[in-house]
Amino acid sequence: QVDTLQKRDGSTFPLGKIGQVVQGTQTGTSSSTSASFSDVGLSASITPTSASSKVLVTVTGAFGSGTTGMAQFRLLKDSTEIGTSDASSPSSRTTCWLSDTPNNSERMNNYSFSYLDSPSSTSSLTYKTQWRLHDTSGGKTIYANRTSADTDNANHGRAISTITLMEVLA
Repeated sequence: QVDTLQKRDGSTFPLGKIGQVVQGTQTGTSSSTSASFSDVGLSASITPTSASSKVLVTVTGAFGSGTTGMAQFRLLKDSTEIGTSDASSPSSRTTCWLSDTPNNSERMNNYSFSYLDSPSSTSSLTYKTQWRLHDTSGGKTIYANRTSADTDNANHGRAISTITLMEVLA
């Protein structure tokens, strides 16, 4: 056991600490046919213990479409979009862009992304994901945690989606 580790020059190593971990899960399914962003059904809330803390957000999930469906996912803190690209067109700004191109109704695509947020807050914060179908022509639908052919029986697998929040203490 040691109390501190020192470098040769006498300074100490910075030790990062995780203050708390919160996870939200989506075990059910949802779907969308909309070209407008809407909630996927995946969120979690955290109250940082210090305004100097950071929050590491990690999202993993699965989606299916069965058609050439392109889905855009974005991350929000409360109602503010965070962790998105700086594209000039608002419709092109996204955290994660996925395409289901082989037109396979039995296929589910996995996605994941992480973002280190500096909220400068000790208030409760809710992080959530939203999605939209990029191309709504031809009656396309995107599904969370399932394939488009899913009939909820032993022949079709389902997945879960998670959002994990870790407070990284300063």
